[in-house]
Amino acid sequence: MILERLCLSLGIVRARRTIGQESAVELAISSYASADERGGAASRLRLDGGAMRVVASPPDPAPLPQHPSAIVATRHGLNRATIVRAEVDPATAWREGGAPRLGVGLVAAGDGLPASWTAALVAVRLTTDDEPVIDAASLGAALLVAEAAESGGGHPDAAALARLDSRSVELLDAVADERSVRAASVRLGRHHSSVQERLTALIGVLGYDPRTPRGHTRYALARMLLTLGG
Repeated sequence: MILERLCLSLGIVRARRTIGQESAVELAISSYASADERGGAASRLRLDGGAMRVVASPPDPAPLPQHPSAIVATRHGLNRATIVRAEVDPATAWREGGAPRLGVGLVAAGDGLPASWTAALVAVRLTTDDEPVIDAASLGAALLVAEAAESGGGHPDAAALARLDSRSVELLDAVADERSVRAASVRLGRHHSSVQERLTALIGVLGYDPRTPRGHTRYALARMLLTLGG
């Protein structure tokens, strides 16, 4: 009975891989599918191998029909994958009236859509209400750090931030953004001396000063990894 159910399941998977636009999109962006399977999926989607990129977003709202799309299960939850041409403004892939979170993958051609999808997933998880659209290309070398962290364990710098309370992280964000205790105090609405005292204590905990060039880079990466880690 177990073998019969396994055979039935495999048959369903094989059938699903040969029909429907959503199945074709899933295969085209899958790093687990073979090159031949991705090529067949691209043919069914009528993709000619030119410059394209994948856009990731939450499942709703639905994109406009001119872009092949699918709802794909990832270890981060459900995401909508939409393949768009590189020259198309990704915002046009969605209907007007909403402000969806969009992560725009790197430009890819041929068999490069899985890499574009991976980058798009990183980008969409870094979006905020203030920055609802992030192009993975704008992350520069930080994208390599994020993708490496996805395949490995957490970094101690991110773990150190995770142990702090929200007010401490808010203070560090302000100091890192403003590069000045006085400016950060104004932004937080707190007294300069109390911010300085707390920052001094936090520098001792973190082991670096987020106001210095190297410390600022280190904090920005740790903050990104903390966000990606949920």
